[in-house]
Amino acid sequence: MKIKDAVKRELLINRLNELSADIAAGLLAANMNPDLYEDEEAVLSNIAPNIEYVSGSSNTRFYGSFALWASEAKAENPDHWMTDLCSSSDTHLLKPVEELYGRMDTYDELQKHDFLDCVRAHLTIFDKPGLGAILYNEATLPAHKTLCSFHPYYNAPTLHEFFRLLLEWQWAHYFADNNEHMAVISTRVLEYFGLDVRNEATDPIVAFLMSLPDQQVFQYMKTGNVQQNPDEPLATDEFKMWALRKGIVKGSINSLLTVYEACLQARQIRNSLKALR
Repeated sequence: MKIKDAVKRELLINRLNELSADIAAGLLAANMNPDLYEDEEAVLSNIAPNIEYVSGSSNTRFYGSFALWASEAKAENPDHWMTDLCSSSDTHLLKPVEELYGRMDTYDELQKHDFLDCVRAHLTIFDKPGLGAILYNEATLPAHKTLCSFHPYYNAPTLHEFFRLLLEWQWAHYFADNNEHMAVISTRVLEYFGLDVRNEATDPIVAFLMSLPDQQVFQYMKTGNVQQNPDEPLATDEFKMWALRKGIVKGSINSLLTVYEACLQARQIRNSLKALR
């Protein structure tokens, strides 16, 4: 038995060394110095704080927002103002959800200012033609505080508040028989990501999101008014890693997902080594 334990211990140590090399390489790819971290536990505690969903964003509340946009066939929208600016595919284009309600809030807001001077970022975070898209828009002024206040309420200043907002729309769809455009599209997008408000008691991501302050839908249902939360609630490390796994965050930051998984494996190996002592 002791010989078997010795062999097992050697194999575990070799695997731990391999993981340590992978962790160091992943940190370097994410522009993080591996020499600053004593072990994988130190790395784990510092991964989430280094995740930026939008690289280079101003991080000034209400200057930017995450928004749900509709994806519709170009053939049905030949003269749409977004046709040449933001197309999800050769066959579909993206449009602000409020336009499905006959509103032009986003377009009108842009027309108040010179387009190039007003828009600092216009990025597609998620896009599935025919289903919908998540966009990050940032302006050089706090225009999104106004946009977040318009029905059908499809904007939120942070990604976690945005998903909380979608869950509120999904709740309205399931429990209040709300079948308007925003409720239906939100439900379908959440289904794509595997989120269901009815699983709040069993899904830790849904539970976290539903613990956040009420967003526009619940605010209106409870009080008849909508008021933007002035303070940004913190996102948990679990939510950030969930977003990373779902591919919502793209680019070199994805190396942190590899680092995260390697650290979890290293933790398990260290625990196994302790058991062999």
